[in-house]
Parts: sequence; structure tokens; C-alpha cells
Amino acid sequence: MDAKSEDIRSFLSESLAAEGFAGADARVEAAPGAPGLWGPIGAGELAAWTARLTPETRARYGAAEAKGAAACALAYADSGEAEPFAEPPAASVGRFARDDSYAELAARLARVRDSLRARFGWPKSAVRVLVNSRAPEKPLAALAGLGPVGRNSLVLVHGLGPGVVLGALLLPFDPLADAGSGEESGGLTRPEAADFEPGARCGSCRACVEACPTGAVLESGGIDAARCAQAAASSEDEVPGGVAAAWPSILYGCDRCLAACPFFVPGAPGWQGGAAARTTGPGPAVPLDFLLGASDGELERAFRGTALGLGWMKPSLWRRNAALADASRVRDLASFDARRPLH
Repeated sequence: MDAKSEDIRSFLSESLAAEGFAGADARVEAAPGAPGLWGPIGAGELAAWTARLTPETRARYGAAEAKGAAACALAYADSGEAEPFAEPPAASVGRFARDDSYAELAARLARVRDSLRARFGWPKSAVRVLVNSRAPEKPLAALAGLGPVGRNSLVLVHGLGPGVVLGALLLPFDPLADAGSGEESGGLTRPEAADFEPGARCGSCRACVEACPTGAVLESGGIDAARCAQAAASSEDEVPGGVAAAWPSILYGCDRCLAACPFFVPGAPGWQGGAAARTTGPGPAVPLDFLLGASDGELERAFRGTALGLGWMKPSLWRRNAALADASRVRDLASFDARRPLH
């Protein structure tokens, strides 16, 4: 890497550190307590990832023109499990959606993008931000050495666990141009094939399999989307009978396999800890009476500007999920009462 490229990499590292992302490789000093982690991806690795994209996705994000990437993970706060028998009855919201963590990650990476453009005079299209995009970001995280893919298909990010949102910057330079060849070079350990295979690094641990209420986490690794409550919660398609019958008390975002993972960090402050300004969110749970009785306009106003306020999420979806959560609460209460000893 020439002097100018080294300056670019240093500026990239500094800009990411300023946004709370510690470096995942040994050449970058880690920031204690940082809510985020980042790692570099070289031209060859990025080209292999790009080759698996559809032509439309490559064109949409300018992936074919990129020479490298920086994959990033941002941890979100663990505010605990919503109490299913609490009063008033409520449907739980997944940890990642309690505040708009994807919007927070996108904002941080956009500031890094804008700093790079301003510093080096690059055109607008030179640096692209990927957050919750049509391009697969999990393989980028594994490519960057952030961590392996767990049995539950979540990336087990070193030091942060699976409680993260993922994104990336597509770059007009190769941040690994000085890394040479080999598995380890310049203090940087590159990922192995097992890091990309769901569950290959999990050994005999089955915690996420056992925690999934609908049996969606596969023993062999990965998720059966047809049996996943979270997948159903974000789709207007009819919920399969088996999934509806085992529905957890969720409105959106099922955390069962996440919280059961040994690499999950209970009580993590995430990016919200100490933040001067937080994005708004629905919180850990939303009252069922409101969800089932509110008008379309009331629901839209309640969720506007939050992770639940996306245009494709309709009031009818929230009512359906709330009804399923209400039914699951009644079912669980009946089961609990049946198990209580008689005195």
C-alpha cells in the first residue's frame, strides 16, 4: 500500500473509531467499551462476494466498481425480556427494534462516508453505505473477521455477540493492499470456510434450537423461514398453522434464539448507553388493548419514525400480530395455571 493509500486507511480507521467502531484486526487499537466493531475486506474477497449478487443488486449499490469494503457491527442495548404476564397485557418488541438500531448504524456510516468524500475529493458514488439492504451483509461481516455465523444464522461478533445490526461501506480502495498473502498477515487473521457455515463453530451447543418456540432453528444450522415467527411477523402472508399455534407473545422481533446463545451479552448497554441523543422507538412492549383497538391513523402515528414505521408495515399487520400475541398469552396463562400445584 503506498503512502496515500496508507493515509486513506488511517483516516478510515480514525473516522470509524470516532463513530464507536473498534478495529477487529491487530493493527488497529481496540477502543474499550466501544459499541461497534469493524473489519476490512480486500479486493479479492469482495469480488467473490460481488459475483454472487444478482445483476440488479450489483448495479444498485455499485458493487462491481468497489475495490474493498469495511464491514461493521453495532451492538444494541439489552433491555431484558418483556414480561409476558405483565399488566396491562402487551406484545413484545425485539431488542433491535426497540430503538431504531438500523437507522442509527446507517447514520454513523453515512457520516464516515461523507468524511471520506470530503477529505479525498471522491465523487458521491465512490463510497456506498449498506445497511439492511438487498445485498447480504452477514457474509461481509464474516469476511471481515468480525465473527462466525452461528447455528441460528446470526453473526457471533467477537466481544459483542449476536446482539448487533450489520452494515458495510463499499470503498474505492483496497484496505488490505498491504496485508500480503496467507492466512495471517500483518497481524490480521482471515476467516476460514467454517466461519460462513451456520453452526460450524458452535460445537455441540443447541441452546438456540431448544429456545425456538416454533422449531425454526435447524439442528444442521440455519433457519427454516417457513417456521420462523419473526419472518411471519413481518409478512402479510397467512401465518402457517403450526407457527400460529406456537406463536410467542411478540408484535415484531423474536429474540428467543438470540438471548439463549452463550455469546449473547446480557445487560449490554449497546449504542444507546451514554448516547446524547437516541432514536425513538416503541420500547420493549406495546399494550395489546391499544394495538387491537386503535384506528389505522393512531397506529401509524404511534409507530412513525420508529423501526416499526416502515411503509410496508401496515396497521392490519400489527393487528394480526397482536391477536396472535393475545392468543399466545391466553394459552400460556392456561398452561401456567394447569401446572400450578393445588393447595
